[in-house]
Amino acid sequence: MPNENKHSVLAPSSKEWVHCGYSAKFLATKEEETNDASEFGTECHALAEAYIKQSLKIEDFDEEPVSIDELKSSFKHYDEEMETLATGYANFVIGQADYEEKRTGKKPLVFVEQLLEMDYAPDTHGTADAIIIAADTLTIIDNKTGFIPVKVFEGNELNSQLAIYGLYAYKLFEKAYPINKIRLVIYQERVNNISDITLDKEDLLEWEVSVLRPAAKEAQKENPQAISGSHCKYCPGRNVCRQRAEDELKVAESIKRVDLMTDAEIEELLPKLDGLVSYIEDIKE
Repeated sequence: MPNENKHSVLAPSSKEWVHCGYSAKFLATKEEETNDASEFGTECHALAEAYIKQSLKIEDFDEEPVSIDELKSSFKHYDEEMETLATGYANFVIGQADYEEKRTGKKPLVFVEQLLEMDYAPDTHGTADAIIIAADTLTIIDNKTGFIPVKVFEGNELNSQLAIYGLYAYKLFEKAYPINKIRLVIYQERVNNISDITLDKEDLLEWEVSVLRPAAKEAQKENPQAISGSHCKYCPGRNVCRQRAEDELKVAESIKRVDLMTDAEIEELLPKLDGLVSYIEDIKE
């Protein structure tokens, strides 16, 4: 059993290394940050977990029982908003379990805050917020408490964190259950966002081979390649990375005098400016 408190360099939640192997050098020295927002999220997850387990009568035989009132009293950030977010997510998971029971005619298996071991890099693991197994379908639900909407599929890319959870949940249960489909769901009560996609298991296994494994291999090299992009905003080295600086300065150097630019040139330039503005703000910080 892995130590879930141990820092995972290529953690599922750190999406930057999937796009830029060099970011692993910064992630290896990154200190775990604790702030009000992260503490609020942790407590909100714990409260939702308690509501789900109470409703679905899921018992933890290796833990001392704690009442929900006791749990709330131990929180630093409990308020009405946390109650709304926790109950909203809990009701969603319970509703999904009820739906699967009606769909299959059998009670589904439900796992909450399930620790998953991962083998694409040493000492790597993650915790899936909720896993539901019904007939041939495994559903992963990720509870987000932030203000920025998160999607399962953005552009032409899968959300790497959720894809990794889905992949390793499948690997954990594949020998015991005939899983053929993996449904990935993001639930975000705070901004009324639900995003989901259902994949054939072959699609996720192909993603492992074509995306996950090569990215992890590159990130573990002695001199991994640095690739800048929108993912830089998540990287702890975003304000000192030389590759990002060079790429963004090239954008700045490419700008002509405004009165000489055509509409087409301006249209082509605009998307590139977002990265430059973000870089400037990081440098100022």
